[in-house]
Amino acid sequence: MRWSTIQDATNKFCGAFEQVNNRKVSGIGIKDHEGHGSSKKQKSNEGSSCQSSSLNEDGEAGEGLASGGRVQRPKGRKWENATEKRAKSTKHAWAEIMANKELACGKRVEEKEAKKEERHQAFMEIQRLKVALEQKKVDTDAENAATARLSVDSKIMFADTSLMDENQRQWVDLMRGNILARRAKTS
Repeated sequence: MRWSTIQDATNKFCGAFEQVNNRKVSGIGIKDHEGHGSSKKQKSNEGSSCQSSSLNEDGEAGEGLASGGRVQRPKGRKWENATEKRAKSTKHAWAEIMANKELACGKRVEEKEAKKEERHQAFMEIQRLKVALEQKKVDTDAENAATARLSVDSKIMFADTSLMDENQRQWVDLMRGNILARRAKTS
């Protein structure tokens, strides 16, 4: 990673240096120009050795060269600033999203607790109603039992013993005594 950065910068410098050397020089004569051209060739050979260092063993362009043998241009300040700005806005957006998520989760938990409490209250009300119905049923059953007992007691109390034999009459008299004793206790 570091070597590729250094190589990119070196290739960029060599390319710029070669462009400057290949320019026509003004203000010198033809004779001077010819002599200057030979020194140009030497310098351009030196420059090409810069670029050839970016070729790998197979003679193909290395990491620092773009397709077609051109030197890749490094990222500029605008790109770095834009990247930094995107990173800050993303960081800010994530912070906002997380804050909203925590707020939403808090609301959701509160709503869940409220619904849970509401369901609990409804369940308790249903249980109270069930208990009241059971108590009413027990009371009704007790009243029905008392009514049935009263009916049986009435039959025994008003039974005609003239048509009964001696054993039956004794049983009816015994039951009448029990009924009268029970009624005396409750009154």
